[in-house]
Amino acid sequence: MSTTSGPAPAGAPTSAVVLLVHRDGRILLHLRDDDPGIVHPGLWGTFGGSVEPGETPEQCARREVLEETGLALGTLQPLTQAVDREGRGAVASVFYAEGDFEPAAVRLAEGRAVELFTVDELQGLPMVPFVRAAIRDVLVPLLASPARGRAGEGRTGPGRDGAQP
Repeated sequence: MSTTSGPAPAGAPTSAVVLLVHRDGRILLHLRDDDPGIVHPGLWGTFGGSVEPGETPEQCARREVLEETGLALGTLQPLTQAVDREGRGAVASVFYAEGDFEPAAVRLAEGRAVELFTVDELQGLPMVPFVRAAIRDVLVPLLASPARGRAGEGRTGPGRDGAQP
């Protein structure tokens, strides 16, 4: 697992988030509420939250996605760790999952909207900074990797057109 930013301050809170990658390469993101009392109000981000005592980051990621979307995830792959410097300074374990994720299947419990985006469509989109960096610096190169073999063939999303979010 790589790290998309420098070390976090000692005692920083921990969180876990999941990038949901549709089988066609688009990424399912959600628009956060526009409430100034929350972290990253009004920005597009991914699903996740704070790791609770006794919980692993993967358990947290699965719980948060289920709570926020109603989706029970299969395989989760660790992607990177990032420090949410523009938020509350949490160290975020970033995972990704691939599947047939459709906005219509999401029971949105938090936020204002969900939408699938290609990497090209992420340019100029108001996004949570560490999520943008994880997609650009780690997810796109991973999905474009020849080591992924057939899994990446025919994609029009991340890594297929060379675009950077």
